[in-house]
Amino acid sequence: DATGASPITPKTGAPSITRPNGSSNGISALIADGAAHNIDFARSSRWVGSNPAEANYSFLQFARAGLTFATATTSNVPATRTTLQLNDIYKRSTPNCVPLVKPYIPQAGSGTRSFFLASIGLTETTLGNCAAVSQEHDATVIKNDPNAIAPFSVARGWGVDGLRLGDIDDSSRPAGLPANLVATDTPPNGAVSPVRVYDRGVYNVVRNSDVNLPKYADVFGPDGFICTDEAAQAV
Repeated sequence: DATGASPITPKTGAPSITRPNGSSNGISALIADGAAHNIDFARSSRWVGSNPAEANYSFLQFARAGLTFATATTSNVPATRTTLQLNDIYKRSTPNCVPLVKPYIPQAGSGTRSFFLASIGLTETTLGNCAAVSQEHDATVIKNDPNAIAPFSVARGWGVDGLRLGDIDDSSRPAGLPANLVATDTPPNGAVSPVRVYDRGVYNVVRNSDVNLPKYADVFGPDGFICTDEAAQAV
């Protein structure tokens, strides 16, 4: 789990480490482990980053995921927002925050944070201070506040009581921002209307030297559990 007691012991007999919270922190913990193999792999919702050390690791995509914005079901925020409107909400700083909109952004090191900012044409340096930090995919800060808005995984958001998943219109974007890969995501059993979302890969990160070893290939490889087992496919 991303949150909970810290430090943690990854394996019996391994040294304790600070609990990683977010894709980048998990990848950094894997890198810091070197060849000790106290940590075998990391989960990531982002692709290879700017750290040169990440070239020594394989990012093995195992699924695709939709990312949109979430609000309370009783929100003042419209159910559809363009990429340009999301850019405007998240780039603002005091005293020019958007009235009746309280933006949240995941904690530093979150792959969701970096992907969402890139999707709406912002960076860490252009993100405004109107956005408050919240734990990634924490619905509690959103569902009881009619002004709150936050990036949210569709897979994590369907069916959460009090939460509404927004519909992204990518036809209006900041100048110079290439079109995002926007997909339509339909919920299980047609529970609510489908939404348009930013489409991304999700990955398991392993050492390059480990990729073809049975211990890893039998789980993460193209002939492994995740890609071929019926139970894994269903999940």
